Amino acid sequence: MPSSRRVRTPARKLWRLEASPGTFQNVDPASPKIRVLAILRRASDVRLRSVEGSHSERESKSSSCRMGDTPRSVEAIYEDFELRRNGLLQALTHDVDEFYKQADPERENLCLYGETDGSWTVDLPAEEVPPELPEPCLGINFARDGMQKRDWLALVAVHSDSWLYAVAFYYGAKLDPASRLRLFRSINQHPTLYEIVTGKHRPGGKEGNKRKRVDMDPGLAPAKAADAPLPTGRLLTFHDITPALKGRQAELFWPDDKMWYLVEIHSVNPKNRTAKIQYTSGEIEELDLEEIIREGHMSLITQ
Repeated sequence: MPSSRRVRTPARKLWRLEASPGTFQNVDPASPKIRVLAILRRASDVRLRSVEGSHSERESKSSSCRMGDTPRSVEAIYEDFELRRNGLLQALTHDVDEFYKQADPERENLCLYGETDGSWTVDLPAEEVPPELPEPCLGINFARDGMQKRDWLALVAVHSDSWLYAVAFYYGAKLDPASRLRLFRSINQHPTLYEIVTGKHRPGGKEGNKRKRVDMDPGLAPAKAADAPLPTGRLLTFHDITPALKGRQAELFWPDDKMWYLVEIHSVNPKNRTAKIQYTSGEIEELDLEEIIREGHMSLITQ
């Protein structure tokens, strides 16, 4: 599920009632005009306290989110990129219906954020000017109902790609040329969100899908599959590649038939980023987890 945005949001400008000295001298407090002005001022004060309270709550969340150090090395910046990208990919694929619903054109200018914990959120932009980090495209919700859904998602994906690169190279501004090139190559190994959303990227490139399943024994029962993953699941991320992944149940997507197959993870090699999984039919397969994560083809079932 999307997390709460952890930055301050801009308060709407409030009309303030100002008067020069002596304006209200010798004026009957019971007059209709004075009563209306008093009501408006009280309403304005309540609104202002409400907005300030909202900012205070968001700032407390922000402080807990930003306890970690700013990424400075190539490895740390790349990890930040991967997590934010995973969140955006989740919004544009697995959680697309929820994302579409939250990007309501009736709301104010909204942005799609990829968070550093691998989640996503739709929210107002940061209040700081200039912002602490480069901001995503503003007002994505306004174009939603004026376009075909797939075209709108492609547009959001393009802007999300450019935002990911902007954040990564904002952090990488102090790297030397060799390190910047290494960062770019690490990032460029992934297909863009636009390529995934529009279907322009195919696993394995021109050679087609490199994942090959061993032919199933005719005596085995068919593997369990569904045309969509469980809504309670979440996409596998690079942070998940630990020994704790062993024994977890997941759903694995196959582009050939566009089905999600129920599997159990039998073993994990965090160093090589590979895993052996077993289908409900008993069939065993070894997976390249980097490829699976890049494509968004595995959904972990919530324990």
